[in-house]
Amino acid sequence: MTMRSLSSILLGSTWVLAASLLSAQTPPAPTPAIEGVPLTQIATVALRTERDTFWVGELFSLTEDITVARRQFQSLGGPFDWSSPQFNAEDWSSASTQEARNKVHLTRTTRTYGRTAGPSVLPPGRQPLTLVTDIAANGQPLTDGFILSSAPLTLNFKPLPTPAPVEFAKAVGNFTLKAKAAAAQVAVGESVTWTIELAGTGNWPEISRLPAQTISRDFQIVTPVTKRVMNRGQLFEGSLTQEMLLIPSRPGAYQLGPVRFVYFDPKAGAYQMLTSESVALTVTGEAAAPGTIVPPPATVDTSAGGADRVPVPVPVAPPPLPLDPIAGARLGLPPLASSSLMLLVVVPLVVVVAWWLRLAASRRYATDPQRRRREARARIEAELGHLAGAASLSRAQIVQHLRTWQHAAAEFAEIAEASPTPAQIAGALGHVRTGLSWAQLWRDANHVIYGETQTLPADWLLRAQGALSDAPLADVPLQALFLRRNLFPWTALLVFAFLSLPVRADAGSEAYRMGDFKKAEAAWRSALAASPCDAAPRVNLAAALAQQNRWSESAAHALAAFCLAPQDAAIRWQFNLSLERAGIDQPAFVALATGAGWGGVARRLSPGAWGVALAGAALVCALALGLWLWAHYRARPVWLRRVAEVLMVLGVLLGGSALMSVRTYGVLAQSNIAVVAQTTLLRSVPTEATNAQKTSPLPAGSLAVVDQVFLGWSRLIFPNGQTGWVRTEAVVQLYR
Repeated sequence: MTMRSLSSILLGSTWVLAASLLSAQTPPAPTPAIEGVPLTQIATVALRTERDTFWVGELFSLTEDITVARRQFQSLGGPFDWSSPQFNAEDWSSASTQEARNKVHLTRTTRTYGRTAGPSVLPPGRQPLTLVTDIAANGQPLTDGFILSSAPLTLNFKPLPTPAPVEFAKAVGNFTLKAKAAAAQVAVGESVTWTIELAGTGNWPEISRLPAQTISRDFQIVTPVTKRVMNRGQLFEGSLTQEMLLIPSRPGAYQLGPVRFVYFDPKAGAYQMLTSESVALTVTGEAAAPGTIVPPPATVDTSAGGADRVPVPVPVAPPPLPLDPIAGARLGLPPLASSSLMLLVVVPLVVVVAWWLRLAASRRYATDPQRRRREARARIEAELGHLAGAASLSRAQIVQHLRTWQHAAAEFAEIAEASPTPAQIAGALGHVRTGLSWAQLWRDANHVIYGETQTLPADWLLRAQGALSDAPLADVPLQALFLRRNLFPWTALLVFAFLSLPVRADAGSEAYRMGDFKKAEAAWRSALAASPCDAAPRVNLAAALAQQNRWSESAAHALAAFCLAPQDAAIRWQFNLSLERAGIDQPAFVALATGAGWGGVARRLSPGAWGVALAGAALVCALALGLWLWAHYRARPVWLRRVAEVLMVLGVLLGGSALMSVRTYGVLAQSNIAVVAQTTLLRSVPTEATNAQKTSPLPAGSLAVVDQVFLGWSRLIFPNGQTGWVRTEAVVQLYR
């Protein structure tokens, strides 16, 4: 190293050291202030949200709050400079201004959403402000520009529940889906346009396509045209529409769709499946020549949604899954013998009839026209018994017993006066031989009560007992128990009259009429919990759910109402409507809904009522057979045997109809049957904490028996023996 280079190095180091020392001695930039007041005390800017935790992809409002001292505020110096690569956000709204307590408050809002789970920091933003710094001599304000920064804001974003349905395509928000065809009938070789539209509010930047859809190979498909339309000035409200040009090659009846679209609803905290309308398309004409149009099976993009839903074929059972482990013995209950079954049917009826007659026999005393006279006669006998020991009684006690005897005798004679005369007593009891004897007994008693006579005549008690024995009352006749007033007491008539009175509108009805369907839903759910076998709150709940476009849930509750009261026209209407709009094609109850075949007879009564009819038919047949045998063995008149034969025929017809109707209801006649109200996943074990278990899609409308309930989960058993677990809120038990 030369001396010149060494000198250069030393000189450069000296300059660097000098610059460092000069920089260290330079004071920091002063804090901005106006008239000696720090800017932070004059104006502030901050970011805020309605809460600090959101789902990934959930839209939330971000608000900028600006507070400025009114004396210094001139204007906003420009837009709020805020952006982040982690968040998609709309343009900020215009500022709204409010003044209070010498302060000016300005707010602007935007909407955004988080893309990744976990804690995330919203970066600070910069807000230009024009503030008054002084007042000139001529009174004009002097202004200057300042820039305020907001503090960073920490939010937490929850991951979406796992496992997500296979059809889920990152859509979070609230959406609808519609599908329509340009024509319902076309000829072979003509084109028809099938349009599918997904619309709503959500994280549209993450939604790139509509779900795939399979089209019959009998159609040639022109490349679909997809267009996205967003509302003016909105980043998160719009629609995605796809138009497909289909050219049929064969005649026949076809169904386009339905299309299914799965999204996550942040308000419900659950995945929702929308099902578009299926479009019925009739193709006329003759099939195209071989080789003219040979379209392959096409998979195209479509969308799903909308409140209107269409029939979705439901399998008898879902795909097989592992069953629960077997534990313990497998003991079976043998079928009951016919005699035992007949005994179970007859004994309750006999017991009820015997109890009814017993009640009627007791009531015949209460409704006896001579009841008051019988009670008066009993009191007379009691007082005579007391007077038999007159030797040990004081005069006051004797007078008291005589007064009671007179009151009872007057009531026995059916005299309304409080103090009748002996002549009235004789006249009232003149129909008996001892009318005069009663009058004399009355006079003797008056002498003791009101006169100076101290004791009764020595033979008074014997004469009184003789007079009473000469005025007997006949016992209540046994046949009186068959009188209508005893077999059908007025209290029962009052009960029937009360049941026939119009019911006052409940809280659910009031809320429904006001358009508050969620409040009506809550009220009818409470009523349903209190009375599960009442069809009224069930069909009302179905209507409230339908108003909220929750068609599959509406169909489930309408089915429950139908199984309780299928003869009600309003329930049938709601059941058919909900079933059609929910898109459920379930063979187990479609025949009942439409009244096709024997379903038209079966739906005249509920499954429970048909069961009672079957038991009644068995009873009628048994009684008719017994009457026929008795008439033959005892050589009774021929007409009696004919009556027995007619009863037998009627019993057989009723029993056959009941048996056919119960078979038509099928699994719906089981007391623990349930219907799946929401499209969900059938799980092998009752947990969502692991992805290792096997799952299977379970469409709304599936029927199964609920045999276990565990911590919000219900275990279902399907007709083929398949079992699995679903959330309890996803199923509706028809009779519980």
